[in-house]
Amino acid sequence: MAVDGSPAIRPVALAILRRGDDILVFEGRDETKRETFYRPLGGGIEFGEPAAEAVRRELREELGIELTSVELLGVLENIFTAFGRPHHEIVFVYAAEAAEPAVYTASYAANVLDEGSPVSWQPLARFRSGGAILYPAGLIDLLRPPAVAGVVREWHSDLGWGVLDSDATPGGCWAHFSSVLMDGYRTLEEGQAVRFEFDRGRQDGFAFRAVAVWTGDDRPPAPGRDEPSAAYRSTLHLDFGPDHAG
Repeated sequence: MAVDGSPAIRPVALAILRRGDDILVFEGRDETKRETFYRPLGGGIEFGEPAAEAVRRELREELGIELTSVELLGVLENIFTAFGRPHHEIVFVYAAEAAEPAVYTASYAANVLDEGSPVSWQPLARFRSGGAILYPAGLIDLLRPPAVAGVVREWHSDLGWGVLDSDATPGGCWAHFSSVLMDGYRTLEEGQAVRFEFDRGRQDGFAFRAVAVWTGDDRPPAPGRDEPSAAYRSTLHLDFGPDHAG
Protein backbone atom coordinates (compact mmCIF):
# COMPACT_ATOMS: atom_id res chain seq x y z
CA MET A 1 0.00 0.00 0.00
CA ALA A 2 1.07 3.55 -0.67
CA VAL A 3 1.26 6.09 2.17
CA ASP A 4 -2.25 7.33 1.35
CA GLY A 5 -3.64 3.78 1.54
CA SER A 6 -4.06 3.29 -2.21
CA PRO A 7 -2.63 0.14 -3.87
CA ALA A 8 1.05 0.46 -4.83
CA ILE A 9 3.12 -1.08 -7.60
CA ARG A 10 5.23 -3.92 -6.23
CA PRO A 11 8.64 -4.80 -7.72
CA VAL A 12 9.27 -8.55 -7.70
CA ALA A 13 12.20 -10.82 -8.61
CA LEU A 14 11.60 -14.45 -9.64
CA ALA A 15 14.07 -17.29 -10.24
CA ILE A 16 13.67 -19.64 -13.20
CA LEU A 17 15.36 -22.93 -12.37
CA ARG A 18 15.25 -25.46 -15.22
CA ARG A 19 15.74 -29.22 -15.31
CA GLY A 20 15.48 -30.00 -19.00
CA ASP A 21 11.98 -28.84 -19.92
CA ASP A 22 10.85 -28.79 -16.27
CA ILE A 23 10.62 -25.66 -14.15
CA LEU A 24 10.76 -25.36 -10.35
CA VAL A 25 7.56 -23.79 -9.01
CA PHE A 26 5.41 -23.57 -5.91
CA GLU A 27 1.73 -24.48 -5.92
CA GLY A 28 -0.85 -21.97 -4.71
CA ARG A 29 -4.60 -21.93 -4.32
CA ASP A 30 -6.88 -18.90 -4.77
CA GLU A 31 -10.25 -19.85 -3.30
CA THR A 32 -11.83 -16.60 -4.53
CA LYS A 33 -11.33 -17.95 -8.06
CA ARG A 34 -11.48 -21.66 -7.12
CA GLU A 35 -8.15 -21.84 -8.91
CA THR A 36 -4.94 -23.80 -8.36
CA PHE A 37 -1.91 -22.11 -9.89
CA TYR A 38 1.87 -22.36 -10.05
CA ARG A 39 4.52 -19.65 -9.86
CA PRO A 40 8.33 -19.62 -9.77
CA LEU A 41 10.06 -18.95 -6.47
CA GLY A 42 10.98 -15.40 -5.54
CA GLY A 43 9.41 -12.33 -3.99
CA GLY A 44 9.45 -8.62 -3.32
CA ILE A 45 12.45 -6.37 -3.86
CA GLU A 46 13.34 -4.24 -0.86
CA PHE A 47 14.14 -0.54 -1.14
CA GLY A 48 17.78 -0.08 -2.19
CA GLU A 49 18.21 -3.78 -3.02
CA PRO A 50 19.29 -4.77 -6.55
CA ALA A 51 16.83 -7.17 -8.14
CA ALA A 52 19.48 -9.85 -8.67
CA GLU A 53 20.36 -9.76 -4.97
CA ALA A 54 16.67 -9.91 -4.07
CA VAL A 55 16.15 -13.14 -5.97
CA ARG A 56 19.16 -14.72 -4.27
CA ARG A 57 17.87 -13.64 -0.85
CA GLU A 58 14.36 -14.89 -1.57
CA LEU A 59 15.57 -18.38 -2.52
CA ARG A 60 17.62 -18.55 0.66
CA GLU A 61 14.54 -17.60 2.69
CA GLU A 62 12.09 -19.80 0.80
CA LEU A 63 14.12 -22.98 0.16
CA GLY A 64 17.41 -22.48 1.97
CA ILE A 65 19.41 -22.75 -1.26
CA GLU A 66 22.05 -20.63 -2.93
CA LEU A 67 21.78 -19.52 -6.56
CA THR A 68 24.53 -19.31 -9.17
CA SER A 69 24.59 -18.11 -12.79
CA VAL A 70 21.88 -15.51 -12.15
CA GLU A 71 21.05 -13.77 -15.45
CA LEU A 72 18.17 -11.46 -16.32
CA LEU A 73 15.78 -12.99 -18.86
CA GLY A 74 13.33 -10.12 -19.07
CA VAL A 75 10.85 -7.90 -17.25
CA LEU A 76 7.07 -8.41 -17.15
CA GLU A 77 4.35 -6.00 -16.08
CA ASN A 78 1.64 -7.96 -14.30
CA ILE A 79 -1.73 -6.33 -13.55
CA PHE A 80 -4.17 -8.81 -12.05
CA THR A 81 -6.70 -9.67 -9.37
CA ALA A 82 -5.88 -12.37 -6.82
CA PHE A 83 -7.38 -13.35 -3.49
CA GLY A 84 -10.10 -10.79 -4.07
CA ARG A 85 -7.76 -7.81 -4.42
CA PRO A 86 -6.17 -5.91 -7.34
CA HIS A 87 -2.39 -6.16 -7.79
CA HIS A 88 0.20 -4.46 -9.98
CA GLU A 89 3.69 -5.96 -10.20
CA ILE A 90 6.85 -5.24 -12.15
CA VAL A 91 8.47 -8.67 -12.36
CA PHE A 92 12.20 -9.16 -12.95
CA VAL A 93 12.63 -12.70 -14.26
CA TYR A 94 16.05 -14.32 -13.76
CA ALA A 95 17.46 -17.56 -15.09
CA ALA A 96 19.48 -19.23 -12.35
CA GLU A 97 20.96 -22.50 -11.17
CA ALA A 98 20.83 -24.04 -7.72
CA ALA A 99 24.23 -24.61 -6.12
CA GLU A 100 22.90 -27.77 -4.43
CA PRO A 101 22.82 -30.76 -6.87
CA ALA A 102 20.08 -32.44 -4.81
CA VAL A 103 17.58 -29.88 -6.11
CA TYR A 104 17.80 -31.48 -9.57
CA THR A 105 17.16 -35.07 -8.51
CA ALA A 106 13.99 -36.87 -9.60
CA SER A 107 12.84 -37.29 -6.00
CA TYR A 108 13.24 -33.62 -5.03
CA ALA A 109 10.25 -32.10 -3.27
CA ALA A 110 10.09 -29.29 -0.72
CA ASN A 111 7.88 -26.71 0.91
CA VAL A 112 8.33 -22.96 1.08
CA LEU A 113 9.98 -22.49 4.46
CA ASP A 114 8.06 -19.43 5.64
CA GLU A 115 4.51 -20.47 4.62
CA GLY A 116 4.47 -24.13 3.62
CA SER A 117 3.39 -24.11 -0.03
CA PRO A 118 4.51 -27.29 -1.85
CA VAL A 119 7.42 -26.91 -4.29
CA SER A 120 7.96 -29.27 -7.22
CA TRP A 121 9.33 -29.65 -10.73
CA GLN A 122 6.60 -29.25 -13.34
CA PRO A 123 6.92 -29.74 -17.12
CA LEU A 124 6.57 -26.54 -19.12
CA ALA A 125 4.54 -28.56 -21.62
CA ARG A 126 1.79 -28.80 -19.00
CA PHE A 127 1.49 -25.01 -18.91
CA ARG A 128 1.85 -24.55 -22.66
CA SER A 129 -1.04 -26.96 -23.27
CA GLY A 130 -3.30 -25.24 -20.75
CA GLY A 131 -3.27 -28.24 -18.43
CA ALA A 132 -2.18 -26.02 -15.52
CA ILE A 133 -1.89 -22.29 -14.81
CA LEU A 134 1.51 -20.60 -14.59
CA TYR A 135 1.83 -17.05 -13.28
CA PRO A 136 2.79 -14.33 -13.94
CA ALA A 137 1.00 -13.83 -17.24
CA GLY A 138 3.44 -13.71 -20.15
CA LEU A 139 6.01 -15.95 -18.51
CA ILE A 140 5.46 -18.86 -20.92
CA ASP A 141 6.19 -16.59 -23.90
CA LEU A 142 9.28 -15.20 -22.18
CA LEU A 143 10.60 -18.71 -21.59
CA ARG A 144 10.20 -19.76 -25.21
CA PRO A 145 13.75 -19.51 -26.56
CA PRO A 146 14.33 -17.66 -29.84
CA ALA A 147 14.84 -19.79 -32.94
CA VAL A 148 18.24 -19.63 -34.60
CA ALA A 149 19.55 -20.92 -37.92
CA GLY A 150 22.20 -23.60 -37.74
CA VAL A 151 23.69 -26.71 -39.26
CA VAL A 152 24.03 -30.28 -38.05
CA ARG A 153 27.68 -30.87 -37.13
CA GLU A 154 27.18 -34.55 -36.38
CA TRP A 155 24.26 -36.92 -35.82
CA HIS A 156 24.30 -40.41 -34.31
CA SER A 157 21.09 -42.18 -35.28
CA ASP A 158 22.11 -45.30 -33.39
CA LEU A 159 22.50 -43.28 -30.17
CA GLY A 160 19.67 -40.83 -30.75
CA TRP A 161 21.59 -37.57 -30.39
CA GLY A 162 23.81 -35.11 -32.23
CA VAL A 163 25.43 -31.68 -32.17
CA LEU A 164 24.21 -28.51 -33.87
CA ASP A 165 26.27 -25.43 -34.67
CA SER A 166 25.13 -21.80 -34.83
CA ASP A 167 26.52 -18.35 -34.08
CA ALA A 168 24.34 -18.22 -30.97
CA THR A 169 25.69 -21.49 -29.50
CA PRO A 170 29.48 -21.30 -29.47
CA GLY A 171 31.03 -24.71 -28.89
CA GLY A 172 27.96 -26.51 -30.16
CA CYS A 173 24.45 -27.37 -29.00
CA TRP A 174 23.57 -30.89 -27.87
CA ALA A 175 20.32 -32.27 -29.35
CA HIS A 176 18.29 -35.37 -28.51
CA PHE A 177 16.16 -37.08 -31.14
CA SER A 178 13.01 -36.29 -29.11
CA SER A 179 13.55 -32.57 -29.79
CA VAL A 180 13.33 -33.06 -33.57
CA LEU A 181 9.93 -31.87 -34.83
CA MET A 182 8.99 -34.34 -37.51
CA ASP A 183 6.57 -37.23 -37.84
CA GLY A 184 7.77 -40.79 -37.95
CA TYR A 185 11.39 -41.71 -37.37
CA ARG A 186 13.22 -38.65 -36.09
CA THR A 187 16.73 -38.23 -37.44
CA LEU A 188 18.98 -35.60 -38.98
CA GLU A 189 21.96 -35.69 -41.32
CA GLU A 190 25.43 -34.19 -41.03
CA GLY A 191 25.59 -30.83 -42.82
CA GLN A 192 21.80 -30.42 -42.88
CA ALA A 193 20.46 -26.87 -42.42
CA VAL A 194 18.09 -26.57 -39.47
CA ARG A 195 16.40 -24.05 -37.21
CA PHE A 196 16.29 -24.73 -33.50
CA GLU A 197 15.36 -23.41 -30.09
CA PHE A 198 17.71 -24.01 -27.19
CA ASP A 199 18.33 -23.30 -23.57
CA ARG A 200 21.41 -23.24 -21.39
CA GLY A 201 21.98 -26.65 -19.92
CA ARG A 202 25.09 -28.67 -19.32
CA GLN A 203 24.75 -31.87 -21.34
CA ASP A 204 27.60 -34.20 -22.27
CA GLY A 205 30.10 -31.34 -22.10
CA PHE A 206 28.00 -28.83 -24.09
CA ALA A 207 26.75 -25.55 -22.63
CA PHE A 208 23.58 -25.53 -24.76
CA ARG A 209 20.76 -28.03 -25.19
CA ALA A 210 18.21 -27.98 -28.03
CA VAL A 211 14.54 -28.05 -27.01
CA ALA A 212 13.11 -28.03 -30.56
CA VAL A 213 14.77 -28.67 -33.94
CA TRP A 214 13.20 -28.55 -37.39
CA THR A 215 14.01 -28.18 -41.08
CA GLY A 216 12.52 -25.37 -43.15
CA ASP A 217 11.54 -21.87 -42.08
CA ASP A 218 8.28 -22.45 -40.21
CA ARG A 219 8.20 -24.21 -36.84
CA PRO A 220 5.99 -27.29 -37.25
CA PRO A 221 3.65 -28.47 -34.51
CA ALA A 222 4.95 -31.04 -32.08
CA PRO A 223 4.50 -34.53 -33.54
CA GLY A 224 2.24 -37.16 -32.05
CA ARG A 225 3.34 -40.26 -30.25
CA ASP A 226 7.10 -40.65 -30.39
CA GLU A 227 8.66 -43.18 -32.69
CA PRO A 228 11.68 -44.56 -30.84
CA SER A 229 15.16 -43.78 -32.01
CA ALA A 230 17.41 -46.60 -33.13
CA ALA A 231 19.10 -46.09 -29.77
CA TYR A 232 15.98 -47.51 -28.13
CA ARG A 233 15.39 -50.43 -30.46
CA SER A 234 16.61 -53.94 -29.80
CA THR A 235 16.19 -57.30 -31.44
CA LEU A 236 16.19 -60.63 -29.64
CA HIS A 237 17.39 -63.58 -31.71
CA LEU A 238 17.31 -67.07 -30.25
CA ASP A 239 19.23 -69.85 -31.97
CA PHE A 240 18.78 -73.20 -30.23
CA GLY A 241 20.91 -75.14 -32.70
CA PRO A 242 20.13 -78.50 -34.33
CA ASP A 243 19.77 -80.36 -31.01
CA HIS A 244 16.68 -78.29 -30.21
CA ALA A 245 14.85 -78.69 -33.50
CA GLY A 246 11.15 -79.43 -33.08
